[in-house]
Amino acid sequence: MGFEITLGHAFRCADCLTGRKSSAHKNRLGIDLNLFKDGKYCVNTEDHRELGEFWESLHEGCRWGGRFREVDGNHYSFEHTGVM
Repeated sequence: MGFEITLGHAFRCADCLTGRKSSAHKNRLGIDLNLFKDGKYCVNTEDHRELGEFWESLHEGCRWGGRFREVDGNHYSFEHTGVM
C-alpha cells in the first residue's frame, strides 16, 4: 500500500490510569499504528481506511477504530469478550 509504519500504543498495563477502563491494549489484542506516506505522517482516519478495511476482512473478530463511535482511526484490534 506504500506506507511506512511505526508502533503507537501497543500495550497499556492493567493499572494504567489513562485510557479506557477496558481496552484491547491491556489484553495485548490492540495496537495503534502510525502511518507515513512519502515521508509524511498520516493523521486522518481516512488515511487509514484502506488498511483498516483490509484488517477487518481478515477475520470476523478484527476491528478497526475508524468505525468506533469515538473514532480512533489508527487503532487496530481483535475483539475478545466484547472488548475492542
